[in-house]
Amino acid sequence: MYIICSLENDRSKAYFKEAWNIFDFLIVIVSLIDLFALPNVNLQATTLRAFRVFRVFRAFRTFRLLQQFEVLRLLLDLVLESIAEVSWLTVILFIFMFMFATLGMSLFGTAVTQLPSPRGPWKFDTFYSAMISVFILITGDSWSSMMYDAVDAVGYGAILYFIVVICFGTYIVMNLFMAVLISHLHADDAKAKFLSEDCATYAKDLQMKRDAMTGEPLLTKNECLMRLVTKLQRTEYLVKHRQTQRERKHLRDKDKLEGISCGLFPPDSVFRKKVHALVMHPAFDICVHVLILANCGFLAADQPERKTHNRQLFLIVDIIFTVIFVVEMILKNIALGCFRYVFFFFFSYSFCKARKWKKIHDDEKLTYWTWKSHEAILAMFSNRPLTQNAALAIEVIESNDKYQVVHAMAMAQEEYRLLFHDGEFMTAYLWSNEEKGMWYIWNESKRPQDKKLEKVCTSFDMSDYHHNAYLASNWNRLDALVVCVAVIGIAFPEIAFLRSLRAFRPLRIMVRIEQIKVVLGALMRAIPAMLATMLFCILFWFVLAILGVGWWEGKFKMCYPSTHNNSTMEPGEIATLSKQDCLAQSFVWSPSTFNFDNVFQALHSLFIIATRSNWNTLMFQATEGSPPGLTTAPDSHPFAALYFILVIILCSFFSLNLIVSVLVDNFNRIKAEKDGSAFQTETQREWVKNNSLLRRIALTPASNAPKQKIRKLCFILVEDNKFEQLILTCIILNAIAMACDHYNQSHEWNNVLFAIDALFVSIFALEVVVKILAYGFKVL
Repeated sequence: MYIICSLENDRSKAYFKEAWNIFDFLIVIVSLIDLFALPNVNLQATTLRAFRVFRVFRAFRTFRLLQQFEVLRLLLDLVLESIAEVSWLTVILFIFMFMFATLGMSLFGTAVTQLPSPRGPWKFDTFYSAMISVFILITGDSWSSMMYDAVDAVGYGAILYFIVVICFGTYIVMNLFMAVLISHLHADDAKAKFLSEDCATYAKDLQMKRDAMTGEPLLTKNECLMRLVTKLQRTEYLVKHRQTQRERKHLRDKDKLEGISCGLFPPDSVFRKKVHALVMHPAFDICVHVLILANCGFLAADQPERKTHNRQLFLIVDIIFTVIFVVEMILKNIALGCFRYVFFFFFSYSFCKARKWKKIHDDEKLTYWTWKSHEAILAMFSNRPLTQNAALAIEVIESNDKYQVVHAMAMAQEEYRLLFHDGEFMTAYLWSNEEKGMWYIWNESKRPQDKKLEKVCTSFDMSDYHHNAYLASNWNRLDALVVCVAVIGIAFPEIAFLRSLRAFRPLRIMVRIEQIKVVLGALMRAIPAMLATMLFCILFWFVLAILGVGWWEGKFKMCYPSTHNNSTMEPGEIATLSKQDCLAQSFVWSPSTFNFDNVFQALHSLFIIATRSNWNTLMFQATEGSPPGLTTAPDSHPFAALYFILVIILCSFFSLNLIVSVLVDNFNRIKAEKDGSAFQTETQREWVKNNSLLRRIALTPASNAPKQKIRKLCFILVEDNKFEQLILTCIILNAIAMACDHYNQSHEWNNVLFAIDALFVSIFALEVVVKILAYGFKVL
């Protein structure tokens, strides 16, 4: 119905010009065939299920929703851009496999197949089986077993073949997949592209706004153009503003006392100031670190099989440490305050009357506040040129008592925080002093009496939160969570699960080391992008899982030995029995550990295949597949291996590498922000780069020859290039001599190696003496 309505409207000629519409049309056609045509066609059940898997492609229509989420849009654009290169890379992989498959056929042929007890069903007797074997080698699965089969068949010279395949196939060709994906992760270019698309959609929406009575456009062409330019500028400024906000968050005064701690101690409380001085003293942190390390030591020394009195001792020590850490947490809550907002007001009437702020997102209101900001700045600096007073409202927040705070950017790259009350301009704050990050008031006589309003206007995120509070920091929240879990574990010692959570106590050390916090912070900020990538990839896995269920449900079953059966049959012989023979001999007929009996089992099996952990066993089970309950036959379905190769390419080479690539890209980008390079100009970045390069290649002044005759001769000797070449030759020869040492060597050879070793040690000692005489003992 949607397609018919789209074709019937005035723009029907343009329907097939959009790629998404063509995609929708094909999906609908496939769905109609699945719904009406296939049930009336006389097909085998397996073939019908294979065709009906195409109904899953309807799920791909959810890709249209990706346009609503920036991270997923970036991923979709990455995939579409990398398809061509990944396809050519697959061709390179096929050519590589072709070369080594033909080489393997020439070297091994039927020799591996004719082994009396091979370690696996891999073969090199046909081109197809050789291609499959080479692909298994490239994935690194069971390659050592295959190599030793080849060694048993043709000798130790086969090792070279496998080393070359592993080195070039696994470590070079396969890693090219990740290189291709990372090369396309240009987030800035993709965001610019999406910004232009959003602006085009926004311009169309503006043109579609019409008067309900007359049908005339509500905005003129110039007004639409002005709105579009304003939105574009606001979006660009917002990106920079968010980066600047993160930087200013670190520039705030972290020692400032804010709010009423625990509802009892205001910032000017003498007791609170003393506790604050205690917890902020460096010695306090050192003591806490030592106690945490001691606690981890006792945790490692506690063993389950200890005697009762020893376990009581460890329990008492655990209680003592927990009490100490609880006291530490209480002291920090008193000094810093607990929450970043007044939490106890949630249960009082005064909270309902408290001022609450909300951000304005409506485009009409943002346009209105842009004009109000322009008027306010014009009133503040009436003597400046009109073009310098032009302003753009970047962010606007409004309270429930009709106060508005506007973060505006002027044409002169000046930042303002403008305070309004019910639309009337009250005062303004200007940003200055980049090093300390301060807002200063435009006119001292217009400073607001309400200190909370001033806090909102001068905070980095335009809020009245207490950013220095204990639980305002994610690291302190993690620290408090570990302490609370320890308290619960001591309160309920009979619950083994709670006691096992003590293993997370070393996290308290990690959150106190700044270098680790930088790395963990970057990883934590990269997790949303990684999770979005996993959601993006799961759809491909889901389609492949349903395809696997349609083909192999009930077929991954075999006969297993039974504890109640004392048969002398080998497990390999038992596995070849049919269901009837298996049950007749009192064996167990059950599904394999990894199977395709339902979607969840199939997803589990796909994950095992994607991790390339013994996946060839599953593949050979599929190639030996037979109807449920019947005996398996080797190579009865040889082309089933193509499904598993497709799974490896999509789920391992592509999906998992895509997740890793996104994680690496986000980590590097976020770490650059943490290091400060994201907030530097091009000139500053170039200066830092050159300065770092100069430090690495700093030139050392030439040494002057000593005046003493012997030292001067030594100086001339060591300065000669031939002396350095002689020493390097001795080092290489010494390494070769050390490599000649082997197990069960003769006494005579042991004496020879000892003499050679003594000779080289004497040479190196003489080198040191000569250089000391030449240069002296001076260090600097």
